Amino acid sequence: MDVLDIVSGQLKDAGPVLFEFARWAAELRVTITRLRELVAWLVEHEFLALEGA
Repeated sequence: MDVLDIVSGQLKDAGPVLFEFARWAAELRVTITRLRELVAWLVEHEFLALEGA
């Protein structure tokens, strides 16, 4: 499982996804800091958006 799997599993209609960093960091066995870095990379490379358009 990776970050995109988690986000896609949380999608419902066009609503926002609440991403619980502490929960998912524990499940993925990474630090919260590392998970935030991964999410930042995905945003920077336009795989994720933090806000809707």
